[in-house]
Amino acid sequence: MAANAKEKIANKLKDALTRLVILFQKNSLTLSCLLFLIGMSWLFILPTNEYIRNVYTDENALLPSSAYAYYSHQKVKYAEEQSKILKELKLKGSEHYSDHLIKELNALGMETSQQRFTIKSDDGTEDIEGINTYGILRAWKTDGTEALLLNADWESLPSTQGNHNGVAMLLSIAHQFKQSTYWAKDIIFLFTQYHHKGLHQWLKSYHGESGVEPLDIRSGYIQIALDLDLPPSSDKYESIQMVYEGINGYLPNLDVISTLQRVGDDFRAKTSVHPNSNENKYLNRLTTMFTQLSIQATTISAKPSGLFLAYDIHGVSLVGVPSQHSTFGWVEIGIIVEEAFRSYNNLLERLHHSYNFYIMLSYSQFVSLQMYLPVVGILGAIPLIYSMLSLSKLSEKFSSLKQRSTLGFYNYRGPFLLFLVAQVSGWFSYTLLLNYSDKFNNLGIFILPLIYVIQAKLLPILYPTNSPVFLEYKLMLLMLTAIATLCLSTLNFGLALALSILTFPYVIITHLTPIKSYLGKFVSLIVLLALSPQVILLAISFIYGWDILDIMTTLKWNIVEGNAWIGSVLGLIYFPLNFGFLQSVLASNRE
Repeated sequence: MAANAKEKIANKLKDALTRLVILFQKNSLTLSCLLFLIGMSWLFILPTNEYIRNVYTDENALLPSSAYAYYSHQKVKYAEEQSKILKELKLKGSEHYSDHLIKELNALGMETSQQRFTIKSDDGTEDIEGINTYGILRAWKTDGTEALLLNADWESLPSTQGNHNGVAMLLSIAHQFKQSTYWAKDIIFLFTQYHHKGLHQWLKSYHGESGVEPLDIRSGYIQIALDLDLPPSSDKYESIQMVYEGINGYLPNLDVISTLQRVGDDFRAKTSVHPNSNENKYLNRLTTMFTQLSIQATTISAKPSGLFLAYDIHGVSLVGVPSQHSTFGWVEIGIIVEEAFRSYNNLLERLHHSYNFYIMLSYSQFVSLQMYLPVVGILGAIPLIYSMLSLSKLSEKFSSLKQRSTLGFYNYRGPFLLFLVAQVSGWFSYTLLLNYSDKFNNLGIFILPLIYVIQAKLLPILYPTNSPVFLEYKLMLLMLTAIATLCLSTLNFGLALALSILTFPYVIITHLTPIKSYLGKFVSLIVLLALSPQVILLAISFIYGWDILDIMTTLKWNIVEGNAWIGSVLGLIYFPLNFGFLQSVLASNRE
């Protein structure tokens, strides 16, 4: 009796599972579109009042704004004088500029040094020599195992104007810090040349990486770094923008940002995280959210401070937003930096209490990880469901190994061979675009996707139309899409979100194949070509007015030197997926 009861239960479960699979098969398109709408709707409700949280300081030791600020107008006068001197020295050359910085730091009794380095020009045709200058203010009665860092590049980004105000401000802050005896950590004052490239050379040397000369002097583990970028067009500023997105989508601990925000509020110095991010309106919060996610999706840092995060240094850039009418000037900036460093100086351990994964909606509001992570989980479930349906369809169509072996002469090697061809073709196209983009014009880059069509049209000739190869191949592509999306979601949410949105049409078109009408085939081909990386690159260049060569030069440096993940994602995931789905769709449409 017990055995019969168990058998009945097992049969009922089997029947229920079968009915569920049939239901999914009949309504898979509706289900996938519904999941996509749910995921995107979830994303759009994140900036509403019900989901946002106010920024707060979680590390009690920081005690922001609890100390008296000594930075005064006397230091501002010194900074203004230095700004004029530095502007003149910039015209005389790097040696004069760096020597002056060394002289000023030596006058304060700091340990100073210069790092000379050589980098390639943007077109790779010549070597460019640069100089990084730095000094270390040693903390009293400490062993020098911990440090804080202040950095200012010689030039302001994204313009080519000199960052004289930022460098001069850093020198004046060094004067103020030297007069204080309460420092528990060493403070490094760094003046870099050539933005990301110069800072990257210094960081590699500081951390003892192979292939670079070690620094003459160094301190201990750098906990927090601030980068000053004050455009010289004005000495009055509308606000101080905190640029916090790092390379590969890394983010500093939220306590670093909350400390700066709290200090700015207490001293009536307006701070922001993105343009218009201070207005407490839904559209402003939504725009700020998508701005952060789009920057994270590129895995490229807009400011040099983004490189600090790759070395476990919580870095933020403070960028002055010029204004001729604001009364917010150098005094407030100096106070913000001094007060923030007083708080960071209180740290007894590494930052770990607050969030390392978040989405900023304004300078004082954010969304935590547990609120936004389900979005990619929902979107990533779409290719996962289709892969299961493909597996079910495969088992129904080819019920026995004997039947399967008579239909395709490549047997199980067939789909793996196609998958390998897609990977190699995708990587080849990516490498060609990355390393030889200067040899193409816009038309040449646009022709690359057409080569996909030719390859994808020729390869299916090797296989019979009724072969299981392409169904298994489709299954592999869907699994790669789901795995890549879900794995990236915990590492770089913006990149995972972009990948899931861009691959959604792939999944839908693949499910709809074979398409009978010529119009449907044409539309599906156009959609797949429009989503190819090359066409997306052309669209970005056209919309923002950026030169393709400049985009590829920046992309190449970040991938090769900065180890940006965008290279691996493009070469190993997106390019092969674009080629593979195109190949699968063209093969299926032959039926």
